Amino acid sequence: MRHAAATLALACALAGALYPGVAGAAAWPRGEGNSFATLSWRFAIGEEDAAGYGTLYYEYGLSPRLTFGLDAGGDPASRATSAIAFLRHSFSAPGAADQFAWEIGAGWADDDGTRRAVLRPGLSWGRGWETAWGNGWTGIEATYAIRDDGPGLAKIDTTFGVSHPGGALSILQLQLAKRDDRDTELAIAPSHVIPLSDGLRLEMGGDYAFASETLSLKFGLWTEF
Repeated sequence: MRHAAATLALACALAGALYPGVAGAAAWPRGEGNSFATLSWRFAIGEEDAAGYGTLYYEYGLSPRLTFGLDAGGDPASRATSAIAFLRHSFSAPGAADQFAWEIGAGWADDDGTRRAVLRPGLSWGRGWETAWGNGWTGIEATYAIRDDGPGLAKIDTTFGVSHPGGALSILQLQLAKRDDRDTELAIAPSHVIPLSDGLRLEMGGDYAFASETLSLKFGLWTEF
């Protein structure tokens, strides 16, 4: 079960789609000169020998439509690690209701003791909407990590979220991952983000992977600058 949890965590680290303008922007561009970074830690409940999985995610707006990003993570227990640098380009008209973007990423991944080069193309879509509780958004991000002499990893993340008037965020994400040599894994990942100070937020959440029956908790810090 520990290996299954590490595999799911690696899949989550290879791609993210969270909140436009605050977290991983998906189809929304970060905006020229704007940066976002998050450090998070996920650990499986009931796995005493599992150290957990740490993730570093960073975005920087190179231009109004072009975003540079870094997505890296590692599990000290299983030694599963990954690092992907990517460029994301939004090709929707500014202010359009539906936002679309393509991205290309490159780096490496290691979840079985062998480090492999990775090329990761992706497409994403997002749309904002209004609710009685605050502004909301929906996003879908699809990626396929092509590994050098190794199994590929396909992911589709679907995110629903609400930005509350006080600055807190409520997020629900459905994560579908399929590695070529393993069964499909579906996980549900709710989280809540609260502001700690100007530009700093605390994320508290978790995820449940249905196939491996793994329940994990997640804590993270977000910052914008």
